[in-house]
Amino acid sequence: MRPVDSGTELIEQRAVTMDLATFRTLVDSCPDEITARMGDLEDLYAYVGLPTNTPGFKRKDVSDELYRKIKAAFTSGHQSVWRRCRELRNELIQRHVIDGEALDPYFAVLDRIQDAVRATGGAADPIEGDWKRAICNAYDHARLQDWGSSHREKTHARTYEVARAAKRLQDLGFSFWRKDDKLYLETASETKLVAHIERIVATMGGLNVARRIFRQITSLYDEVQERYHVVNRVSMTGGRHAQIPFGYLVLLAAKHFVGTRPLKDTDENCSALLRLSSDYAAFLDVQNYVPTAWFYMDAKAILPYLQELALYDTLFRIPQIRGSDIRPDCARRATRVRF
Repeated sequence: MRPVDSGTELIEQRAVTMDLATFRTLVDSCPDEITARMGDLEDLYAYVGLPTNTPGFKRKDVSDELYRKIKAAFTSGHQSVWRRCRELRNELIQRHVIDGEALDPYFAVLDRIQDAVRATGGAADPIEGDWKRAICNAYDHARLQDWGSSHREKTHARTYEVARAAKRLQDLGFSFWRKDDKLYLETASETKLVAHIERIVATMGGLNVARRIFRQITSLYDEVQERYHVVNRVSMTGGRHAQIPFGYLVLLAAKHFVGTRPLKDTDENCSALLRLSSDYAAFLDVQNYVPTAWFYMDAKAILPYLQELALYDTLFRIPQIRGSDIRPDCARRATRVRF
C-alpha cells in the first residue's frame, strides 16, 4: 500500500494539473526577495542571474529574463499551461464576483504565466515542469511591473458578465453548482426559473411582449434588406455587455400569444422579464464578447463551438423572412395581426 502523502508531496502532485486552491497556496508561499532590490539595477541583474559585468543596465532586461524563466519552468505542454491559466483566471473572477474572494496577487501572476508561455509546442502536449518556479518568477514580475487592474473587466467581459448573472440569480434563490470554472444551474432551479420567465410573459400577454420587443429593435431594421440586424456586436477590446435574448422572448411570445387574463402589460413586468431572461441567457455562456479567434481552434474545439453557436442563434437572433418574399395571399392574411 502506498504511504500517505505529506503536505508537500500532495501539493506537488496536485500541481501537475493545478487547481485554484493549490495555485493560491503556491503563490502565497513565494517569498518577496525582489522589492528590496528595486532601486539597484545591478542588484536586480544579480538576483535574476544576469551578468553584472556589462554596462548599461536596463529594467527591461530583468523583465525579459523573468519571462524566460517562467517559460523555461515548463519543459512541455506550454499551450496546455496557457489554457489552464485561462480556466483558473475564469474561476478566480467567478469567486471574486460571487463570493467576494480576493483577485490579487493571483490574477496578476496568472496573467504573467499565460503571457510568457503562449504559442509554444503542440496543443495536446502534456504539462511537464515546475509550477512553483514559474509562479514565483511570475510573482516577481508582477512586483517589478504593475500592469494595473482598470482594464480587467473590459478585457474579460464575458467571464464577468456570466459571474454577475450567476450572482443575481443566486440572490433571487436560484441555485447552481460549480466544477472548476464552469457553472451549472441546478435542475430544479432551472425548471423554476424558466417557469417564472414564462409566467411573466403569460401575465403580460405574448402579443404585448412581441409589441415591446419590436418597438425596442425598430432602430435595427434595414429598409433595403428588409431585415432586423439583431447581431452579436463584438469588440476587439472587449467591454461589451450581455445581450437581451430576443429570439427566446419572441418564441415565448408566440407560445403565450393570448396570455393569462387579466393581462398586466406593465413597465415593471417588462423590466423584470428582460432582466431575468438576460441573466438566464448570460448564465448559459454562449455569447462571445470578442471576435472568435479561429487561429487557436483545433478540430476538437469545433463541435463545442458549433453547439454554442446554435444555442446563441436560438436565444438571441430572431427568425426572419423578407416581406417581398411572402406570397401576396399570405401577406394579406398576415396584415390582420399587427404589432
